[in-house]
Amino acid sequence: MMDVNRIEEVLVEVRKLAGEKGYVLHEEIEGLVGTEFNAEDIIPLYDKLSEESIEFFDSDEKARMKIDAQAKREQKEAKKSDDDLTTGVRYDDPVRMYLREMGKVPLLDREGESPSVSRWGTGRSSTRSSTCPLRRTVLSNTSGVSRKRRCASRK
Repeated sequence: MMDVNRIEEVLVEVRKLAGEKGYVLHEEIEGLVGTEFNAEDIIPLYDKLSEESIEFFDSDEKARMKIDAQAKREQKEAKKSDDDLTTGVRYDDPVRMYLREMGKVPLLDREGESPSVSRWGTGRSSTRSSTCPLRRTVLSNTSGVSRKRRCASRK
């Protein structure tokens, strides 16, 4: 069985290597351990590395691939969280959606209200002038009907 002090010495060296590159290769660990360790002695060493979140790989290529994939994942998550913040809350309720959209429309101020009122007045007067002849015609026709009814009921 390997001495606990020797395991700590190897861990210190592995931490230095991991600090430089961000990971450690199995070959480097084996080089630090030497021939003193057998297979059963090396398991506690790898357990300690896992506890300290020190990653170990078979080759530099595999390490770079995993680190690149992790960086892409983190970028994707950061972008997703940024998108969530910018899009805000989504509602399925149509009333809430309508109210939300209405809140984005600016209200009229005094300067914007005057032209709107004058347009409304102009439109109202033109509507009246176009419907008044029709109204007179309808009233005259209906008043004649009601006169006939009145006359018929008196007989």
